[in-house]
Amino acid sequence: MIEYEALENMIVITGASKDEVDLVIPSIIDGKQVCLIKENAFSGNNNIMSVKIPGSVKVIGEYAFSSCNKLKKVDLDEGVETIEDWAFISSPIETIDLPRSIRNIGTNAFLGTPIRKSIEDFVNHSNMKKPKFKTNNKCAVLPMALLGDKDSLTNEYINSKSKYIDSQFELVEKGELSLRDLDIPILFDRDEILVALYNRKPLEDITIELSSESKTVIGNYLESDSDYLILKYNIYTKGQFISSFLVKTLYLENATLTIKNINNYEKNDYCYYYIEVVCNLECYGTGALAKQYSFSIFDDILGKYETQDRNGYIRHETYSTILETIINKRRKVIDGFISQLDGCPYWIYIYKIYTKFKDDPDYNTIELNEDFNSYLDSIYEALTDYDSLESIVYDIDDLVSYIEAKSGHSIDELKEKYQIELLNDNNEPISISDALNMRSEFINNKENNKFYTEMLNYTIKELRRLNREISVLTYTE
Repeated sequence: MIEYEALENMIVITGASKDEVDLVIPSIIDGKQVCLIKENAFSGNNNIMSVKIPGSVKVIGEYAFSSCNKLKKVDLDEGVETIEDWAFISSPIETIDLPRSIRNIGTNAFLGTPIRKSIEDFVNHSNMKKPKFKTNNKCAVLPMALLGDKDSLTNEYINSKSKYIDSQFELVEKGELSLRDLDIPILFDRDEILVALYNRKPLEDITIELSSESKTVIGNYLESDSDYLILKYNIYTKGQFISSFLVKTLYLENATLTIKNINNYEKNDYCYYYIEVVCNLECYGTGALAKQYSFSIFDDILGKYETQDRNGYIRHETYSTILETIINKRRKVIDGFISQLDGCPYWIYIYKIYTKFKDDPDYNTIELNEDFNSYLDSIYEALTDYDSLESIVYDIDDLVSYIEAKSGHSIDELKEKYQIELLNDNNEPISISDALNMRSEFINNKENNKFYTEMLNYTIKELRRLNREISVLTYTE
C-alpha cells in the first residue's frame, strides 16, 4: 500500500508498505494529482525491486530512494522534471528511463549506483544548462500603481531598466549573485503588473507569450534558491517578436499572463505602450509545494532590495525602512501563527514570559529588544514545513536558557513576577511534564494541519501586498 499526505491541492508520496515490490505510483489519488515524492520517502527500503513514476510527479525529493538494496529498475514518465540531491544514492539501479522533461538532476543523485556514469553523460550532453536570458532595450516591468505616472517614464528609463536586468543576469551566470538577490520583479498569483515599452511606429495586435527559453528551466531547483523560477515572456505585434521581459515567480508550471488593458500615447516621435497584465499562475505539482515555504519568502523579498541598496538604486534610508518593515511583518505573521496552535502550551507559556520581559520597563532597552528579536528570528528560520513546527515549539531549552541569562532570573521567578500560568488548550493549569507529554500528538493534530494550510495562504497574500507596496515605494524614488 502506498502511503501519502493530502495537501490542499496535491498528493505527496511519503512511503509504502512492505508488500510493495514492483512499485507503481499512481498519478491521481483521492481526486488529486500526485506531484511530489517526499525526501527520504523510501530510503532504506529493502523490498522494492522496481518503481514506475508518473509524469504528474514533478519532483523526486532528496534521499527518496537512497539505499534501496533491491531496486534495479526505475521508469520515469514524460513530465518528471527534478531529481533532487542524493535521491537514488547507493541503490543498485541497472536501468532507468530519463524522459526529455527532466530539467535538473541534483548533486550526487546517483552516486554509488551502476548507472552513475551514464547519468553524468546525460547531464553533460543535455540542455539542462541555465539559459543566458537576454531582454532588450525596449521593455520594463513596473508596479501597476505607476500607470497614473506614465508620462514621466521615458525611453531612457525603460532602456536603463532593461539593461540593468541584463547585467544582473550576467552576475548570476558568473556565480556572483544568487537568485535570492536577483533584482527583477517578483510575481504572485493574481498579481497585476505594468509592462512598459516604446517603438518608433504604432504597434497592432499586441500579445504576450511564455518563451520556450523559460521552459528549459521549469523545475530547475537550486540548493539555495528552491522556491523561485525565472520566466521570460515575449511580446509580439501581429505575430512578430518585438520585445521581452523577465519575472521571478514562486510557481513552476502553467504560468500565464493575460493582457487586461493596453494604454498608448505618442511623445517625442515615439509610441509608448503601457500594458496592464494580470498574472494567474494556476498550477498543480511543485507550485502548490512552494506555499510550504512561504514563511521564508520574506527573506527572499528582502534580498531583492538588499541588491538595490548595494547598487545605489534606492537610498540607504529607504532600504533601512524596507528592512524593518519586512522583518516586523514576518515576525508578526509567524508569532500570530504559532501562538494559535493547539497542543503546545509550554511554548505559549515561555513566549508569554519572553514578551512580558521584553516589554518590562525595568529591563527594556533598544539593544535588548533588537537582541531578543534577532534571537527569535533565528528560531523561526527553522520553519520550513509543517513537520519543522514540532522542534520549534518543543525543543526550546535554548530559548529558556537565553531568557534566564538575559533577565538574570529563573523562568519560575519571571512566572511569578508576571503572573503567568502554564495552561492547556482548555485554560486549565498543568505541569511542565504534562505539557511536554503532548508532543506526540502535536504534529498529527488535524486542526493544526488545517490551520497551517490556511496560514500559508494568508501569508502568501500578505507577501503579495507587501511586495506591491514596497515596489511602488522604490520605483517612485
